[in-house]
This record gives sequence, C-alpha cells and structure tokens, in this order.
Amino acid sequence: MLPVVVEADPLPKGPRAWLGDRTEVLSPAPEALAGALARAEGLVIRTRTGVDADLLARAPALRVVARAGVGLDHVDLEACRSRGVRVVHTPEANSDAVCEYVWAMVFDAVRPRLFLAQPVDEARWESLRGELIAPRELRGLTLGVYGFGRIGRRVARVGGALGMDVLVHDLRRVDDAELAARGLRLVRRCSPRPTC
Repeated sequence: MLPVVVEADPLPKGPRAWLGDRTEVLSPAPEALAGALARAEGLVIRTRTGVDADLLARAPALRVVARAGVGLDHVDLEACRSRGVRVVHTPEANSDAVCEYVWAMVFDAVRPRLFLAQPVDEARWESLRGELIAPRELRGLTLGVYGFGRIGRRVARVGGALGMDVLVHDLRRVDDAELAARGLRLVRRCSPRPTC
C-alpha cells in the first residue's frame, strides 16, 4: 500500500508526476484540506498553506512536511518537532536564479542596452550610440550586500570577480576568515536583535 501524501498547494507537472509514481497523492480543494489530512502521512506545501499546531492536530498520521521552496516562515517548526514530524525543504532551489536576476538588474542599471525591433538608418544609429555609452564600469565600484546567506554569498562572489569593492552586512555573525579569504569587508557587526 502506497503512503498517502496530501498536495495542499499545487506542484508543477514534473514533480507532481514523480510523486504520483511513488505515493497516493490527494490534491484537495482548500475547503477539503481538513478531511484529507486525516489520512496524510506526508504533506506537500508551497507558500499558501501554513503549518501550525491546529493543522497538525488534524493530521494524526503525518510524518513529514515537504516545503517545495525555500522559506519556512509559515511552518511552526517547534510544533512539528514536538509531534515528531520531519520538515524538509529545498534551500538551494532558486539561489542561482536569484543571483542571476540580481546581476541582470545591476548590469541593466550600469550598462545600458537597446533592443531593436526593426532596422534603423545610419543617422538614427549614430544618435543611439550616444545613449548606449556606459558612464562607468563595475570594476572599482562598491557593492553592498545586505544578507550574507546562500544568495548573498553568490552575489558577493560575482561582485568580487568583477573587481568591485564588496561590503557585507548580516544580522548574524559572519566569519572574519571567510570574508578575508574572499576579499570582502564587513560593514558593521550586529547582534541578532530585531532592533539592530
């Protein structure tokens, strides 16, 4: 008999098919979630469904909560731990994509590009060339990275590779040896307090 997994938030087709080959997947409408939880051994969530003590009470057979994504701020980890429910997620799932997006925005801001939908004559091309001259290059500029986690480390690494002066800030303590090895500087240290 296959384990029962409740897909509380819709998954893309590929992961949904993979899961369906290995488990009995229930995909209830939001209003029917409570009834499906009674049989659930696994629960798949994304962003919409929160997991708290009330939800766990409706899922007596639940053994694992799988977050198809990164953040766990909508999952009561302590409630899961006290019930013996394992919580898994995909913390590296989009780190590279977000880093690439950050650098796409930086490049667009510093180095103008022009997308032409049709040919332009020589006179128009000459006037456009002036608009496309970058007033500065990234080398020598200062990059501030607020948050030195998975994504911040990647962004800082690219900035350093491009010859930028990289400043880092994080609410958690950052290892000085790691910063020195990467050629980065800490802006200021801060204890992990909400008022910091």
